[in-house]
Amino acid sequence: MVSEWLQNLMVEYNSISLEKKDSYSSVIQMPGIIFEKLIKWALENLPDEILVGFDPNWDRPHLGEVDELFLSQKNKKQLFAGEGYILGEPNIVNRGDSFSVHHIPEEWTDDFFAVDRGPRGGRFTHWLHTHPNAVAIPSGADADAAQYTEGIDMILGIQFSPEGIYPWFDDVEG
Repeated sequence: MVSEWLQNLMVEYNSISLEKKDSYSSVIQMPGIIFEKLIKWALENLPDEILVGFDPNWDRPHLGEVDELFLSQKNKKQLFAGEGYILGEPNIVNRGDSFSVHHIPEEWTDDFFAVDRGPRGGRFTHWLHTHPNAVAIPSGADADAAQYTEGIDMILGIQFSPEGIYPWFDDVEG
């Protein structure tokens, strides 16, 4: 069960997204329980960034009524791998400062995820990394990394207080 405060924020975010649906070319669906886990991990790892890998949950196609609600003239099909399936369980792949958290060569992580994911376990379809005390706008390095992602590449900006050594940063071009 997702915390009430997060449910309220998700309703607000989804309402704003619905108003802006004509700005989006596609829709992703992430269960609230997974989003809550990501926020928890992000806060537990402050002030560091985390890199998280996902695969689609092939047993859970998108909820049709949600796709229908967000349908717009700009919607396109076959934009990314795993399209039309709800995001599956997240896996923390890396942690560090903004200069060291990036997509790492899959051969570095193959053995680590091999038990659950088979011999090519380091390759995930979707990625998310956090921006502690910074907006969720991609840097040049983020945009470059996204070009090699089969699925989607997401950023979760987290504002926290007290700020510590990293004050809120929003002077970003992206």
